[in-house]
Amino acid sequence: MNRLENLFKIKESKESETSQQEMYKRMFKYIIQWIIIALAANYVPSKQLKTSEIIIIATIGAITFAILDMYIPAITC
Repeated sequence: MNRLENLFKIKESKESETSQQEMYKRMFKYIIQWIIIALAANYVPSKQLKTSEIIIIATIGAITFAILDMYIPAITC
């Protein structure tokens, strides 16, 4: 292999590490979002919700956040 091929393979492995790190970072962000929504759904209403309802609300909120984050990562005015 010549130097250019070696350099290209190093660049590929760094890009895959970066994309994997980005994936873990996003997953962590979505999990934190899910927890915050679940806590809000548990403590904010005056009537206690069922656990299944809290899970559904938190999941819908986190999925919505993930979709918006993928398609509209930053809005600049």
